[in-house]
Amino acid sequence: MIWGLSLHGWEDVMRISLAIVGVAGLIVGLSTFFVVKLQREEIRLSNERIAAAELETARIKKEFGPRNLDWNAFVTALKGAAQVQLEILYVADDSDSMQLAQQIQLACSAAGWGMPTRNPIHRPPGWSEPLAMAVDGQPSGVTVVSRSPTPDDGIAAAVAAGLGGVSKHTNGPHAPPIGTVRIVVAPKR
Repeated sequence: MIWGLSLHGWEDVMRISLAIVGVAGLIVGLSTFFVVKLQREEIRLSNERIAAAELETARIKKEFGPRNLDWNAFVTALKGAAQVQLEILYVADDSDSMQLAQQIQLACSAAGWGMPTRNPIHRPPGWSEPLAMAVDGQPSGVTVVSRSPTPDDGIAAAVAAGLGGVSKHTNGPHAPPIGTVRIVVAPKR
């Protein structure tokens, strides 16, 4: 006898202790399972929030960030178009317009159209409307301006391919001469 227990008493203590350890092990196993399951759910929710935040960031960059020409789409569309004389005008006090005008100029050259002129729009005396309208452009975005019968569909298609959209204005009071197509780059909004 040890501490008042016989061999069979100590065997009973051992069995009870093993049963307690088994129950504790089962509780630890269940706890681990639940923790892992909850962590996976937390990770899934975090990934969903990250994806939503990335989409919102991309939307904000597109809305407020600088415009960039899809070079390959523009050049590919322009290569098959009928060539005309081009001039590119941009709103000088808008750096995004100047940079986009430069991208268009370089892409025209890359498409084999030579290097079109690129100049800021000069404000006519007494002009109070949006500056791009002084050269028949829209107040915002990119406008392809021409005078009939000058073919402007090719350059308009290239600009639309490179930017996702374009405005056209034909035969306006400030349109370029026949044979010339003007690309007017105005502020984004």
